[in-house]
Amino acid sequence: MGDFIKYLFIFSCLWSANSLAITQTQWDGNFRVEELGEELNDGSQVFLQYNLKIDSKNNRASLSMTTWHAGITCIGDYSLKINSVVLALYYNGDEENACPYPSPQFEISNKGKAYYIKGKMLSYSQPGEWLPLKRITLK
Repeated sequence: MGDFIKYLFIFSCLWSANSLAITQTQWDGNFRVEELGEELNDGSQVFLQYNLKIDSKNNRASLSMTTWHAGITCIGDYSLKINSVVLALYYNGDEENACPYPSPQFEISNKGKAYYIKGKMLSYSQPGEWLPLKRITLK
């Protein structure tokens, strides 16, 4: 009887730990969204490229950016949370200094093979607008 209770306890602990992780693999991979901003005095245009690497098994994502003429904020690691059919990304760093945008910083939806993203830090889109998110195949 003591062994049964011990196994039941271990099983329930493992079940609880695994239930917090996101198990849907459609979110895993490398993704990119690009924005073009205003034209500058020299004729160039503001450009922002957000690169996301999502690893749902480990409940994390990382963001890197490429930009011309725009500030870089909120780069680094994110934790993940699924809300119905939306994947929400929460910045893991210091929000006050490194990321001034409220959590979740990004929300991603999936419709078939198409992915979409929205977030307040996507500064050249309308508030609440879903932008196409491109899945990138690394070679």
